[in-house]
Parts: sequence; C-alpha cells; structure tokens
Amino acid sequence: GPDAVGFYGSGQGLTEETYAANKLFKGGLRTNNVDGNPRLCMASAVAGYVSTYGKDEPMGCYEDIDHADVMLLVGSNTSEAHPIIFRRIVKRKQTGKDVKIIVLDPRRTPTSRVADLHISFTPGTDLAILNAMANVLFAEGLVDEAFIAKHLAFGEGTEANKALADYKAFLAAYTPEKAAELSGAKAEDIVQAARWFGEKGRTAMSMWTMGLNQRTKGVWANNLVHNLHLVTGKIGLPGSTPFSLTGQPNACGGVRDGGALAHLLPYGRQIANEKHRAEVEKLWNVPAGTIAPKPGLATIDMFRALEEGKLKALWVMCTNPGQSLPNANRYRKALEREGAFVVVTEAYHPTRTSELADVVLPAALWAEKEGVYGCGERRYQLLERAVKPLGEARPDFDILRDLATRLGHGALLPATPDAAWDELRALAKGTAYDFTGMTRDR
Repeated sequence: GPDAVGFYGSGQGLTEETYAANKLFKGGLRTNNVDGNPRLCMASAVAGYVSTYGKDEPMGCYEDIDHADVMLLVGSNTSEAHPIIFRRIVKRKQTGKDVKIIVLDPRRTPTSRVADLHISFTPGTDLAILNAMANVLFAEGLVDEAFIAKHLAFGEGTEANKALADYKAFLAAYTPEKAAELSGAKAEDIVQAARWFGEKGRTAMSMWTMGLNQRTKGVWANNLVHNLHLVTGKIGLPGSTPFSLTGQPNACGGVRDGGALAHLLPYGRQIANEKHRAEVEKLWNVPAGTIAPKPGLATIDMFRALEEGKLKALWVMCTNPGQSLPNANRYRKALEREGAFVVVTEAYHPTRTSELADVVLPAALWAEKEGVYGCGERRYQLLERAVKPLGEARPDFDILRDLATRLGHGALLPATPDAAWDELRALAKGTAYDFTGMTRDR
C-alpha cells in the first residue's frame, strides 16, 4: 500500500526539488511518509516558537546584530558553525560602544574567546541558569512591567494574573546560588549575565542552535530564552530579538515553508486539517480525498518502520542518515536489512548511507543546478547554476521528474524549476507566507 514507501529529504535541498518530492509522494503516491533532517535540527526551535508565540518564525533578522548592545550566545559554537554571522558579531563588538557578549557553553570554544563572560556548566543544566537569570531580572527590577501588563499572557483569560504570580513563585526556587549548585557555574556569573541582559536602555539579542535544539528538553530550553526577552520587553525592536540560527541553508524555505514534513502541507497548512487538504488538492489539480488525512511517519518513526519491515522502500535525497542519525548504528542495520529497498540520490559516493543503498543515483552539486534557498531570517534567494554537472550527475529535480514519469505521475510534477516556483507562489497566495510578487525574474 501507499504507506509502505517513504521519502527522507533535507534542509540542504533546493526548494523546488523538495517541493517536487513532496508533491509526488503526497499527491501522487498518496503517502504522507515525507520527512527530513530539519526534524532533527530545528524541531525544538519550531515547537519553542509555536508554544511561546503561536507562530514558527523568528521576528528578528541578521541586521539586529548591528544594533545589539548585549548578545547571548547559548548552545552555539557560532565561530565554527556560522562563521559569516560570527564575523558580523565580532565587527559589532569592535565598533559598538561597550558591547557585551555572553557565551553559555560547557566547552571553551573559539566562540568563547570573544566573550566578555563565558559561563561553563554541566551539559543539560542550562535550564537552571536561564531560570536563575529570570529570577535576577525580577528580583532587581530589570523587567519591563508596562510591557508585561500590555503584551504578555502567562495564562488563559482571567487566570493570567494568577499565572504571573505562579511564574514568580516558580522562579523563586531558582536563585543564582541554587542554579550554581545544579549546574557547576558560578552564581556571580549568572547574576552578571542577567544584569547585562536586562540593563535598562540597552538592547539584547540571543542566538542559539543545536545545543538547545538537539536534546530531550530542547523545547523548554527555547522557551526559557524567549522568556528573558518577554519579561524585559526586549523584543521586536532593532537589536532586541531572540534569533535561532538555522542548522542548514534551506531548512526553513524548502522543508518547513514548503511543507515537506510528515504533518505539513505547503505554507502553514496542516495535513490533519480537512480545509487545508482541500485547498492543496485544488491547487494541485488532484481529486478530492487524494491527500491522506493522517500525518505520516516522522524521521525516527520512519527509520523504525524500516527496521520493523513496515516500510518497504525509502528514497533518501541530499542527506546522509547513515552518518547523522542518533543511534546511527541501529538504523544502519535497518537500511541494509534484507527486504528494505533503499534509493539514494547523492553527489558523493561512498557515504555511510550510499554504501548501504540498493540504488545510488548521482546528483548535481549546488553549483551545478538552479533553485531557491530560504535563509534563517526568512528571506528567499535564487541560486544560479555556475557550471554544468559532470558525468551522469543530474539535478535532483530532474531525477524526481523521471521517477514521476516512470510511476505514471509525469503530469503531476511541474516541468521545470521555474514552473515549480510559479506553483509555489500560487500555494502561498493568501497565506502568511504570501510572496506572489516574487517572480523568478525579480
């Protein structure tokens, strides 16, 4: 049946090729078993944004770095993971007036070398530190009472004020001394970090990535960073914003915006929502009821289904799960299990995944194809082809087009990346993501 197959994609795939795979599997093969590695890198950030603000979007941009008086880097070795952004941070430090950089990291990394304050701690205990920082903000009058009263809800309806009192009572247990005891950090460092972050009249920006996201309490860690901005009112202003640093170049553009996850459809639509499914079916020109109403298998569930023999065939594009999955050795056995049919489109061979595949299709590299990326601040940019692919390598979009034709769904997929972009603009029209005017030429 349809759910015996799955597609595992990537935040490194171009938007149009990710869209082609999503449309083929959900609209052609009628399975929602479409997921990708952004599930691993950004799921905690997504759930953190949604549970705090109701929307999966950072409200800031890279330019906020140029206006930030204080930068809190937590769960990110920015120097090595985001070197261009790090250069901008360093430039702000060098040219701004009394700019402070706080780094929360168990390790001493190249990033921590530029820090005015590096707080080291036992891994996993930074939740206590973030709560203790909030404790200090309230205790020393560094919160913005007017902003809290006007803009924040700590609970539902009439319970809001009581919930604020409950929150303060909760924080009371997280004194800097208690957090130091739990984390191994110094109490005076926690106090200093909170004072710098909360200082009146100065802006504060936070940045984080996998250190907060790839962990069992990642959503909570994200929530606690947001809390610091909300109670101080340092949000939605130049230089004051929480800002997640995306793990991959197109995790937000092709996968999250484009709906290439097991529970999503393009541009904020949910598979479980009947109205959303009907909208996409109409835009895709497929019969009503084509898109299955039940969300598909998310990443780890997908590989467990492959392990159990419930998933018979898996198409892997632009990623290397045999290397990068948690408990990789377990899922390597699933990939090479007898009866599991694995296809990999890959620019390199062998990789720890392609060496286990039944079929390896040579894919073009980023410089050998054209398409759109969506970066961390939610801008889209067109990547133009610089050179022709070598040998038998082809863009993933062309490979997927051929697959669709051989499966009898050739008419379903757009003929070119340009045509795919026009479809995406139509799908986004009228949504919060509307970029109708962003033609290919523009």
